[in-house]
Amino acid sequence: MKYALLLFIVLITTFIANSQNGWPIRVCRELRIGDRYKDGLVIAINNQRKSITISSTRPIGSGGWNHAESICRNYTLNGYSWRMPSRSELLTIFSFKQNLDGYENNWYWTNQFRGNSALHIGIGARDEAYVPKEHGKLVFAVTEIYDN
Repeated sequence: MKYALLLFIVLITTFIANSQNGWPIRVCRELRIGDRYKDGLVIAINNQRKSITISSTRPIGSGGWNHAESICRNYTLNGYSWRMPSRSELLTIFSFKQNLDGYENNWYWTNQFRGNSALHIGIGARDEAYVPKEHGKLVFAVTEIYDN
């Protein structure tokens, strides 16, 4: 009985310590890619780093690549630092488009570029190509949230 009480106290203390200043560590294990969380779409889970990556649930703007990158940097939802998605992140967003608040069968920017060209991917056509950065495309934003 004494050992059971000691074990109970250790478990409660550990849970409280892991819950301070943020959500409990166990949240990463309960979430799945494609779930909605903190006004975003979960697109990656990293239990080692105790982080999740979420995307905006709809395109946040459009324009040339430099303008789109600036839109993402200045996005302020929930006070996080946002950025343009990578190719693989954008493909994950497209895989869960039924969980988005809005999207168009259109072309979207990624953060990948070569000189004056950048990679865009078509959500409808599932095609991708490097095009001049001046072309107008839509953009989603992504951010990584860490467990404190």
